[in-house]
Amino acid sequence: MYDEKEYRRQWRKENANRCAAYTKKYRLANKEKCRVANLVCKAKKPELYREINLRYEKLNLERRRELYRKWYRKNDVKVKTKEHARRSATKISEEVKQKIASLHKEQFCRWCARELETLVRHIDHIVPLSRGGLHTAENLCAACSTCNLSKKDRLVSEWLPLQNFATHHK
Repeated sequence: MYDEKEYRRQWRKENANRCAAYTKKYRLANKEKCRVANLVCKAKKPELYREINLRYEKLNLERRRELYRKWYRKNDVKVKTKEHARRSATKISEEVKQKIASLHKEQFCRWCARELETLVRHIDHIVPLSRGGLHTAENLCAACSTCNLSKKDRLVSEWLPLQNFATHHK
């Protein structure tokens, strides 16, 4: 019995070079269309693409490191300017020093409400510096190390829904 899918699969296998050339030509001619299609696929299956990226990173670790090194050498002024801006944004005023002192006396983590007496205490930026947050008293809070380290540079609205505080400190 004639199976068109099997026929096409077999034809592609036999004409792999021809298919690859056609695909490359099509993608060059339709860059925007392909970009949108890739974004749609990534949105539908984020865990699949995350796994693919992790596998690629493991296989190409040295190559990626070398690319990063080249980029940093090429953009050293850009990197230094950004680093300087980040550091100067964290200069501590008297108000911030007082807030930090009061946060060291806090008894509970702002995010999971666990008692900080038994946990390692961190001072957390509610809106991370890397996301445009300021080093001001209003943007600081006391948090346990687990919450602060898992939050990383995410906004509270991105991080909080992912948390299961029942298993947080086990």
